[in-house]
Order: sequence, then C-alpha cells, then structure tokens
Amino acid sequence: MSFALAFVSLFSAIAGLGLDGIVVRDLVCDPSGKDEILGTAFILKLLSGGFTFLTVLAAIRMLRPADSLTFWLVGIIAGGMIFNAFETIDFWFQSQVQSKYSVVAKSSAFLMISAVKVSLILTKAPLIAFAGAGFAEIVIGSLGMVVTYRSVGVISVAGGAACPSRKDCSRTVGR
Repeated sequence: MSFALAFVSLFSAIAGLGLDGIVVRDLVCDPSGKDEILGTAFILKLLSGGFTFLTVLAAIRMLRPADSLTFWLVGIIAGGMIFNAFETIDFWFQSQVQSKYSVVAKSSAFLMISAVKVSLILTKAPLIAFAGAGFAEIVIGSLGMVVTYRSVGVISVAGGAACPSRKDCSRTVGR
C-alpha cells in the first residue's frame, strides 16, 4: 500500500496544475468573476486529474505488468485525483476567509472513514478494502464540499485580511 501511495504521489503535482494560489488570488481580486474563475479551475483540474489517472495506470502497467494487486491499488488511489477537482470549492472559501466550512466537510469525511478503517482492521479485511476506504474518503469529502458550498457558498466578506493590495491584483492572469 505504501508503494502505491508513493507512486501516485509522484504524479499528483500534475493533477493540481499549481492553480491553488492563482485561483484564490483571482477570486479575491475579482469576486464578481467567481463563476467563471471557479468553473475554469474545476474543468482544468478535472481534465488534468483524468489525464493523470490514465498516465498513472499506464506507468504502473509498464513498470509492473504482472502485479495485478499493485495495479488495482494504484488505480483506486489514483482515482481520487479526479475528485480533487472539487477542491476548487475550497478556493472560494479561502478567498472569503471562511475555510472553516471546508475543514468541517473534509474532517467529517475523515472521521467517518476512520471508523470504517477501524472496522476493516478488526475484520482483517484485505488491503484493497483499505484503498477503497481511502477513495471513499475523497468522494465523501468532495460531496461534503458541494453540499457545504450550496448551503453557504454565497457568503461574501467585503474587504478583510485576505484582500491583497491593488498591485497584487494587477498581476491577475488575463488582465
């Protein structure tokens, strides 16, 4: 399992595209463009997550063609990269200095899956079940982010500590 996690981690930077800081900065500088900024970031992260998922599967198949367990472990773990597109919701909360909502959503998923993992240990479940539990944590956390955003995502903090200077906003991509 450690090998599979490490292998997927090698490719995870590709899936993120380094958008985090850029998107948050753009949201702070131009809150009226929220839908366009978040939508573009979501699509980019979704496409890069899918591409990275396929790349990881191809790479592990080439490196370990006869090891089906490793292939499945890597595939299940790498599947979570596709759901990382939902982290764009967290960018909105960061730009509004409201990260507590993201933390609650992700922590709830973590606590639920931790209970599942304890039961998996007690029942001596196979390794693949633990990989599935990790994937489920990402999916549940993503769903929690969507529900949270739909219920409180319209909150807007005017001004605030997260607002950069005008000089920082002038470097926004596309301006």
